[in-house]
Amino acid sequence: MKFAHYVMLEVFLRDEKPTCLDTLAPLTMEEVLAGEAKQQENKLVYSPPKTGINVELSDVEGDAGRIIIVRYFFRRASHTNAFFKLLKQELSQAELARLRAECERRLDEHGDFFFRLDKNALKQGRLVLVDRGDCVQVKVSPAAYPKNRRTARDVLLRILDD
Repeated sequence: MKFAHYVMLEVFLRDEKPTCLDTLAPLTMEEVLAGEAKQQENKLVYSPPKTGINVELSDVEGDAGRIIIVRYFFRRASHTNAFFKLLKQELSQAELARLRAECERRLDEHGDFFFRLDKNALKQGRLVLVDRGDCVQVKVSPAAYPKNRRTARDVLLRILDD
């Protein structure tokens, strides 16, 4: 069963490789970046064939110097379901309870769900929920019909409870 239209992982990088995404994503960044990129506006887009995966790399100059923004989208039900399974296995019971309790607050007006995971913990293969700091931002677009906050919340609670 499809629980989400897509999951997007977003991370800001300075002088580091995006290995923090490898714990969460269906393909490693090395596998994705080995493919061909297309230039779109101010970003490079990688779309490995027949995967339902898109990775966007944007190079931005910020106050702290050069920053690379990585946005990793995956859409296949097998990938999104594996992501949810990993979340439920690797987050602590307290963190899962926190996501359930804060579900309504973490939904935007479009019914998309947001949370953050510690980037350094991910590099060690661990999932740790955080509110700020050096993190990977996660956006989940729940497969809710009709798509509104109430139906999105119901789908997310079902995902987090199973």
